[in-house]
Amino acid sequence: MATVDFVLLWITLFSRLQSCVTVGDRRIRRRRLSYDVLHQRCLPRSRGSLSRLLSWLSLLVLPPFQDAIRSLRAPRRFWAAPREQGFWEKDVCLLWRNMGKIYPDWEQNCYLQHFRMSKDTFWYLCQTYGKYFEKATTQLRRPLVPAKRVAIVLHWLAQASSFSELAALYAIGKSTVATIVHEGVTILRERLVPEVILFPTGQELDRVMVDFEALCGLPCCGGALDGTFMAMKKPSDFGDTYFCYKKFIAIIVLACVDARGIFTYVNAGRPGSVGDSYTYRHSLLFQKIASGEWLAHSPRTISGVNVKPFIVADSAFPLSSTCMKCYEVGQPAYRRSFNYSLICTRRVVEQAFGRLKGRWKIMDGKCSLKDPVFVRQVAVVCCALHNMCERHQCPFEPGWLPDESSYINTTPPNLQVTAVIGPAANIREALARYIHHTRPAPQ
Repeated sequence: MATVDFVLLWITLFSRLQSCVTVGDRRIRRRRLSYDVLHQRCLPRSRGSLSRLLSWLSLLVLPPFQDAIRSLRAPRRFWAAPREQGFWEKDVCLLWRNMGKIYPDWEQNCYLQHFRMSKDTFWYLCQTYGKYFEKATTQLRRPLVPAKRVAIVLHWLAQASSFSELAALYAIGKSTVATIVHEGVTILRERLVPEVILFPTGQELDRVMVDFEALCGLPCCGGALDGTFMAMKKPSDFGDTYFCYKKFIAIIVLACVDARGIFTYVNAGRPGSVGDSYTYRHSLLFQKIASGEWLAHSPRTISGVNVKPFIVADSAFPLSSTCMKCYEVGQPAYRRSFNYSLICTRRVVEQAFGRLKGRWKIMDGKCSLKDPVFVRQVAVVCCALHNMCERHQCPFEPGWLPDESSYINTTPPNLQVTAVIGPAANIREALARYIHHTRPAPQ
């Protein structure tokens, strides 16, 4: 009997559980059905409300409604804030000009301190490229004269002033200064750079090789190659890749110069973490030299070896027949003579970087920009302006020079030196014996 009662108890509990589940399913089905019915009833209403709303909004494009909307706007009180004459009108065009008639050297010094170039060079730049800075005159107001726009761009590059400081100085709006700077840098990048940064070919290459041999005793040298860093703010995209081994955010400016310190090639914009050698291998300079388009000159026989024109670089670059670098330390006397001559040659590009960063403070860690594309344009434009100043023999004051650590020794100290064999080693040996014979290193 106990077994029968136990079985009947389980049957009763199971039947009640099934009835509870059935009741729950019925409730869920009822809720879903009521939701579907409500949705079907409300859908036409919502569609009708949306169509009525769109019809009302379409009325706003009618002229009467547009006039009503305009009448609700607050009238504009002025187009631009009324300002007195600024630095350009009161100082450059009035004070400097009047004082220059009595004291010409004082006027020249004012141009050097503010624009980092002589008066003649400044106005030559305005006359040659000022037409690209011109703006059309409208019914609202007259545009700024091209010379004033050029002055604002040069002032920003030379002093690395903020847009707010330049706006207060020139009595114009901050947004106007930003627009002038960006447009001016773009214009100089497109117009000035291709005309003043040219790699030497033909007779110009002959002159460069003669100048380097007369200066440092190194024959067949067509340029000195090196890289430097231009500090900037951390970019929003891939910012960590711009962190260089000197512990700041920067781009690499790779440049080649002739014996006078004129930039003949500039490659800027690579992240600071990639290094000079990587930048060189992926540059137009490397491609042109490898294809034989640049440094194309008949070889010269030196110590029984045919030597073609080459460039010199530091230990970060690979040794090749077109790129010479120093021997490692602890070498015979003739190799020390080669090292001494090559170091003197490389010193030309280091001095060029020093003058570049001393003349244009925007290059010397004062850049507050974080757009790598625009920073690259700024670096190339500064190199072009450097060439113009050097060719016009603009004075350079020693007080402008920055700390040497900011423009030399861009090669990491832990770089490993490897042994080199092949044609490049034979060329370097021939050059070393020739230099030791003609111009040995001082003891």
